[in-house]
Amino acid sequence: MQRREYKEIKELKADITYRLEILERKLLSLETRLSEIENSIRKSRNKVIESEEKSRSYEESFLYSQALRDYTLGEYNLAKDEFEEFIRKFPESDLIIDVKYFLGDSYLLLGDKEKARLNFEEIVRNYPNSQRSKESLLKLADLEEKEGNIKKAKFYYKEIIKKFPDSEEALRAGERLKFLENE
Repeated sequence: MQRREYKEIKELKADITYRLEILERKLLSLETRLSEIENSIRKSRNKVIESEEKSRSYEESFLYSQALRDYTLGEYNLAKDEFEEFIRKFPESDLIIDVKYFLGDSYLLLGDKEKARLNFEEIVRNYPNSQRSKESLLKLADLEEKEGNIKKAKFYYKEIIKKFPDSEEALRAGERLKFLENE
């Protein structure tokens, strides 16, 4: 009886070992398949991200072009709205300095000097070494001069000359400063 039990246990052990090997192969196969699926999902996710970035880039370029076109055509109110939408949608864009500059100029051309002033001051404060900074300083100086704030206008003209001495804006600022000092 013991031999038979021993034989049955041995057969049972062999059967369990065989089934365990099959399960291990299936597990390995499933792990491999899972890894392939994960890689496929990762690639798909990357394609979706790239597609979203391209779509965003297209929308960004389109909106900027549309706003700039309207600005150029003298549709300042429409351009203003489009530049504001651009700022809301793409605050980290490489074009943001230009957008804020044209927004400020649109406000100025629409007669909203206070909003224009705020935009130009923001450019000077946040992007002090940019081309638009010197242009904004000049706009601020001109705005102050036209409003009769000669002291403030002179300050801005002097800032342009100090920060951007070799620029066209500095030449213009120097001319205006001489004119104001002779008055």
